[in-house]
Amino acid sequence: MDMTIGERWEGFTTALERGLTDVKKGADLPEVPHPSEFRAVRKHAIKNNTPTTHTLFGPKGVTLIEYAPDIFKRIRKAYGISDLAYIDAMKGPPSTFSDVRRDNNVVIFSRGLHFIVQSISKNTRKRLINTLQPYYKHLMEDRFNPSFLPVYTGICTLRKTEFLITMNPLYDPRTLQTVP
Repeated sequence: MDMTIGERWEGFTTALERGLTDVKKGADLPEVPHPSEFRAVRKHAIKNNTPTTHTLFGPKGVTLIEYAPDIFKRIRKAYGISDLAYIDAMKGPPSTFSDVRRDNNVVIFSRGLHFIVQSISKNTRKRLINTLQPYYKHLMEDRFNPSFLPVYTGICTLRKTEFLITMNPLYDPRTLQTVP
């Protein structure tokens, strides 16, 4: 069954929100990451509580797989993006999207255009994970200087689709406001 962009977005954002809120609150990350964190994987089993609304989850639910979640959390924190602001920016209908059916690629801009969510190949995901340690080092050393590199804020897999979440380079993360 082919899903609409709206169904994909709703499923993706719901899974992302549930995944981030599943993580223990208040646990501070050490300042220097352990090398194993760059290869860490966190799985979230997401149950389908309302079978008729989230067709992406199916009757049994779905698993969201986050790659290097603590590393991306550090990157978001370094750029002033809290988990609450991150989740809030992803909620609601997307601002704009591009859906290329031929390759099943999707590019979606979050509400407010702060983040870009795009589907990527499994090989691209593996390459990004393999280069994550020097990428992270570069961002942390030069975070006060403008960089030409995009700021990745997450990589995850949902229903065999790999997603890369990137901060939109045209927006300042300090403008992210959580909606009361």
